[in-house]
Amino acid sequence: MTILLYGDTSRYPALRHEVPLEIIDPFLAVVRDGELLVLTNPLEAERIARARPDAKLRGIDELGLYDLVEGGMPRDEAELEVAVRALREWGVSEAAVAPDLPVAVADRLRAEGIALTVDDTAVAARRRAKSAAELEGIRRAQRAAEAGMAAGEELIRGAERADGRLVRDGAPLTAEAVRAAIRAACASAGAPAPPDIMVTSALSGGGHDPGSGPLPADLPITIDLWPRDEASGCWADMTRTFVNGTVSDEVATLRDVVRDALESARAAVRPGVRGRARCTTSPRRSSSAPAIRRSAPASPASS
Repeated sequence: MTILLYGDTSRYPALRHEVPLEIIDPFLAVVRDGELLVLTNPLEAERIARARPDAKLRGIDELGLYDLVEGGMPRDEAELEVAVRALREWGVSEAAVAPDLPVAVADRLRAEGIALTVDDTAVAARRRAKSAAELEGIRRAQRAAEAGMAAGEELIRGAERADGRLVRDGAPLTAEAVRAAIRAACASAGAPAPPDIMVTSALSGGGHDPGSGPLPADLPITIDLWPRDEASGCWADMTRTFVNGTVSDEVATLRDVVRDALESARAAVRPGVRGRARCTTSPRRSSSAPAIRRSAPASPASS
């Protein structure tokens, strides 16, 4: 099967898997019979050659991009024309593509007689098997997530309670302050977290609202963060819920449900078991409820 990819490696993880570099300009890559073909600009050619010495590179300058632009063709059209020339040179007449292939690219290639079939399963399958560099990137991102979560926990745990709010150093402890501490810790660990990571409570919005304003005492505060390893582009995703104060019966029940589900999944995990398998174990619930409770730990997530 021939797989065609087009875009940058910042927004298109399938491309980042094939070319393990941060490349902000869109480019064309074709995977065919274990071979990687890349159409690149001269600024990236040396980097790509070092990262993927097995790749066969073709330059946009070699296929006439700059001549087309000098002749009056708009840059966007010239880039598409050069992509068509590369595909003809490589003998690509049909290919599987991801659902997020840019519409302009798909329209032009189909107009040139190149058959494109959207096959997300085939494209995604290539990056399900992680490289050693990607696995290490996931581990770094997870370590950053743990550092960020520890920074958030420290602020919540160390806060005092006054009039139903958390107070630290004489001022209300806010979601913004906790978020800033989390992001600083993640960045220090080499995996910055986006500005919309969530520090939410009953005092702030629901859904994917990142949370704002003062944080409550005696009520759950949920932190959801997803740092991205800079070197590999891989992510981690981690969520914890904290209560500084008295844990209500309702919250304790929810905590136990989550813990039981996690422990059941842990007990069922072994080689050959699919994620859809039903858990049959029933771990014993714990009745303890310290002043600050954390939700059960989560597994690291990839890009």
